[in-house]
Amino acid sequence: MKFAPLFFLLFSIPGLGQTGGRSPFAFTQNAPNAAISSMGGIGIGLPSSDPASAFQNPALINKSMVGKLSLSHQNFLSDAGISHVSSAFSIKKQWFSVHLHAFQAGDFETTDITGNPTGTFTGNETAAQLGWKKMLSNRWSGGIGLRYLGASYGFYHYAGLSAQLGFFYNDTAKNTTFAILLDQPGIMLSKAGNVRESIPANLQMAYSKKLEHLPLRFQVGVQHLNRWNIRYYDPADPYYNPITQTLGSTEPEPVKNYTFDKIFRHFTFGAELNLSKNLQARMGYNALRRGELTLPTKGGFTGFSFGFSLKTKRFEFSLARVPFALAGKTTQFSLLLDPTVWFK
Repeated sequence: MKFAPLFFLLFSIPGLGQTGGRSPFAFTQNAPNAAISSMGGIGIGLPSSDPASAFQNPALINKSMVGKLSLSHQNFLSDAGISHVSSAFSIKKQWFSVHLHAFQAGDFETTDITGNPTGTFTGNETAAQLGWKKMLSNRWSGGIGLRYLGASYGFYHYAGLSAQLGFFYNDTAKNTTFAILLDQPGIMLSKAGNVRESIPANLQMAYSKKLEHLPLRFQVGVQHLNRWNIRYYDPADPYYNPITQTLGSTEPEPVKNYTFDKIFRHFTFGAELNLSKNLQARMGYNALRRGELTLPTKGGFTGFSFGFSLKTKRFEFSLARVPFALAGKTTQFSLLLDPTVWFK
C-alpha cells in the first residue's frame, strides 16, 4: 500500500484528553453540507455525488462529483455563520476536489478598562483544501487532503497547515461501506498573540449499510479514537472534587470512572430513508455533542439532528436542523448544482 508509511507516521501522533478549546480551527469539524449535518455530523463513510463530502474524507471523491458545485450555509448561534463551497475535477484520470470552508464569528465590541465602548471588530476563520483520490483496488480507495487554515480576530492573525489521510471501502454488491480517516494533524505557521496553538488530530472510523428490503441506509461513526477520555469534567460540578478525585465532599467515595459514558461519547449515528427517488429524510445523533452541550436538568433534543433532501433535474436542495443546545438551534441549507445541465 503506497500510503502505508504516511499512515503510520500520522497514526503515531500522541492523543490528549477532551475536545473543547484545543484548537483555534475547531470550525472545520462542522459538517460541510446539510446532508452530513442531519446524519450526526460525520459523513466519512457515506457514498455521495456531492463534492462537499470530500472535505471530510478525500477518499470519497468520485466521477459523479466532477464538475458539480456544492454551496452551503449554516446559520450558527447568535450572528455567526459557516459557509462552504466545493467542487471536483479530473486531470489525466486523476480526481481532485477543492473546498473553501469559512466561519464568520460576527461582530465583537471593544471597551476600555472602565467598560466604556470604544468600537467593534470582526472575527473570521477560513480553511482552503485541495483533495486527491486514488483507487487502490476495485473496492478500496485512498485520499489525501491538504488544508491552509487562517484566522483573524481584531489585531490577532494566525495561520496553519494541516493534512488528512483517508481510506474508503465500498462494496456495491452488498451495499456496505467502511471508512477510516486521520483528520487534521498539523502545525501552526504563526502564533495567536504569544501562544502557539496546537492543531490536534482526530482519528475517525465509520460503517454504513443500505438495507436490502428497506430503502434505508444507516451509519455508525466513531471519532477521536486517538484519545480515550474525551469526557469533560466541570470544576464547578458540586458532585465532583477534582483535587481528591472523589465524588462528594463529606466522605471519601470510590471514583466514578464513567466508563460507559467515555466510550459512548465517541459514537455518532445516522439514518437516511429514501421516501422516493427524489426525496430523502435523515436523522442523526452525536453523543459527544449531547454530552458536552446538554444541561443536567433538561436535555431536550441536543445531540440529535434532522433533515431532508429534494432532488430535481436541475439541482438538489438539502436542509438540516441541528439543536446545538437549549439556548439555540441552527439551520443549514445546501444546494448542489450541475452546470452541465444548466447550460445545455
